[in-house]
Amino acid sequence: MKFLALISLALSMFLFTSCASVPYTLTGTPKDAKPLDPSVRVIVVNAASVPVLPFEYKYLGTIQTEASVGCSTGGTLDELRKLAAEVGANVIYVKKLGTSVAVVYTGVVMMSSKCLTLLADFVYAESPLIAKWQEDEIKAEAQTKGKE
Repeated sequence: MKFLALISLALSMFLFTSCASVPYTLTGTPKDAKPLDPSVRVIVVNAASVPVLPFEYKYLGTIQTEASVGCSTGGTLDELRKLAAEVGANVIYVKKLGTSVAVVYTGVVMMSSKCLTLLADFVYAESPLIAKWQEDEIKAEAQTKGKE
């Protein structure tokens, strides 16, 4: 009986930890990364809309997210913003965007989730255009909260 309880506890912990974070691969980050000031807004830019970044930016790494049970679009973007800020990036430049289905079979139950997956670069850029995008994103978020 104790063995069954231990197995079910281990399985529960596995399922809950898989829902807690978004799996990803992060490469090319500097070893001496300086975190971004918390007051600076990290923006997400889609390469399909903006094919070229402003001149003079600093590359700080590339991230590839993967599908995971329990993931969501908002959770993924929030996690990406946190990771970008940790390496000092104020722009997440999304080069490839898609969705993928994650399936976990526990032997008793099969669970699946549709997840946002992407390939993006973390960059730091100072330009009037970046500042405008940051302001626009803050205004859009404020309007969304005002309508709720």
